[in-house]
Amino acid sequence: MVYIPILGIYPPTVAELRRTGVAQRLSTAQKVDIALAWLEPLISRDPAVSSIKPRSHETLATEFTEKVNFPVSPKAIAKAIREALGDGLISFVRQPIHRYRRRYDLEQQLVRKYKLRLRSAIVVESQDSSSSDDIHMMIGQALADEISARRSFRTGSRIGIGSGRGVFYTIDALRRSHNQETSRRVRELSPDRPIDETTILSLEGSLFPHSTMHGRDPLFDSDVTAATFAQVFNGLVHVRPVSYPLALSKEDKATVIDKTWLGQRNFDLMIPSHAIVGVGILDSLHRFHKAVRYSQEGPLELEPILEKLERLVATADNIMEQYNDYCPVADVCGRMFLVPPPDYVSERDRELLIGKVKEWIDDINDHLLTITKTQLSRIDSVMVLGGTKLKANAIGYLLSHPSLSLTADILSTDVSVGEHLLGTKVRR
Repeated sequence: MVYIPILGIYPPTVAELRRTGVAQRLSTAQKVDIALAWLEPLISRDPAVSSIKPRSHETLATEFTEKVNFPVSPKAIAKAIREALGDGLISFVRQPIHRYRRRYDLEQQLVRKYKLRLRSAIVVESQDSSSSDDIHMMIGQALADEISARRSFRTGSRIGIGSGRGVFYTIDALRRSHNQETSRRVRELSPDRPIDETTILSLEGSLFPHSTMHGRDPLFDSDVTAATFAQVFNGLVHVRPVSYPLALSKEDKATVIDKTWLGQRNFDLMIPSHAIVGVGILDSLHRFHKAVRYSQEGPLELEPILEKLERLVATADNIMEQYNDYCPVADVCGRMFLVPPPDYVSERDRELLIGKVKEWIDDINDHLLTITKTQLSRIDSVMVLGGTKLKANAIGYLLSHPSLSLTADILSTDVSVGEHLLGTKVRR
């Protein structure tokens, strides 16, 4: 309806129309259109349109008044945008990075150097400007592609799933890349298609402190990732979560562990044929570190280890401030280990690390409901992820120290780790 002022009669206001029952409201589809139009300068690839600022509410009010044929005020535009975003009509999802370049030269050198503990390697190119999250997306995508290319799983496979970003991005990439058609999903993951039955096992208890309730962190728990992985398969899937907190008192752990598949008797009956695990370090991105940072808000699930964990985090932070490329504490599936200090670490700090820090680590590990290094060594195919240079010392220790008893079927990492482990700088 178009209003034309005749003889001093002007179009009624929106409020007047609503009082008389004539005014129309924006539909859900119109709210979405308004929100997308508002965001257009931020998401458009057209140089003539793109801008660092969204479009003004006044401009959109004029434009949509003409489109919908009833008055739309700037206030109504603002409300439509707020409702479109707040009600989830429009959401923002960070897409995984699919493009990466492999460094086959470094992969071959790593396998030769660690031939007793490493069967194959994936090394992806990264830039100095690449964020830690971007690197983990790339190594996760690369491992997912390798799993698909090898058709690693078959009927009867039992697959253990760890925690962390690298594992999450691997599973997410498998889920995304195999969601076009069920037959394709099965065909690409198995050499003897179809996969009629699979078991997916979480390798550690859950961590749900306050800090991990922000953003995507809850998705990185192994129980959650294991459940997500089930979506990749079409046949019968048995999911075995641990379903207990990661940290328990020693008394509770002794009682609880036999109720899970991690209890030794149950483990012997269902030893995984494969495992996908990540290497973590106790830096500011680690879930333990975040839990300590927010400890005043009550991470009750970590109460049994909180006192020693606070000391451990403070000491690790102090060491990393002094030695920029060395993190003294790392973990696989939450079970921590001391990374041997390099030669340049002072004698005083070295004594602290191999003394008190090692003692704290051992005590904390005794409280954790997670797969042991002995159990992990019994899995035939362990796929390991870890990226960024700060993890290089930990990964090198995993691949070379007999006490950890880990043989990696595949290591997926980035060029900064590869070059550090090989002691060379060979970027093209």
